[in-house]
Amino acid sequence: MKLAKIFFVIFLSVLSYSFVFGEEPKPTEQTLYPRFSKIQGFSYIGVYLIGNAEKIGLSENELTDYIKLKFRNNFRGIQLLTTDQALKISGKGRGEQLGYIVVEVFTVGDTDYPVAYHVQCRAGNLRYYFDNYPAALMQHSIIWERPSLGFCKKIDVLKNIKESITFLIEDLAINFFKARGEL
Repeated sequence: MKLAKIFFVIFLSVLSYSFVFGEEPKPTEQTLYPRFSKIQGFSYIGVYLIGNAEKIGLSENELTDYIKLKFRNNFRGIQLLTTDQALKISGKGRGEQLGYIVVEVFTVGDTDYPVAYHVQCRAGNLRYYFDNYPAALMQHSIIWERPSLGFCKKIDVLKNIKESITFLIEDLAINFFKARGEL
């Protein structure tokens, strides 16, 4: 009998809590990615090819140029800094003020069909780089990351990977500006 009363009291407590306070607030970009608000500019944007991507005709330089174009289109008002500009930023928090975007493109298959691809976009800040942390801590500099998977004919790989990059950079820009309260 005592046990039933205890469960009844707990049930009423939980029920009344949910009526008084409602549902838990859903996380927003500002709570998910608060470190985006400190980034003043991006000092590195690049692509890494893994697998047989080069063998089927993909180029790191071409895809890096494409990402930089998408960056300029989607990150209005945010600078893409040269190395010299980035090094001029001084002070204790300079690593938190400098962002990076890295895209890894991994492909499997070199025949006409199918070629599978995995495009992973990561964005973060250079805090651990400038503060001389061990390389193992560099993964903690990642603020946002998203993958994109697909497969297609060999002749369509470049087009499909560019579409994936466009989607990922646009999604990153939306999250970036929402986290800063600018969208």
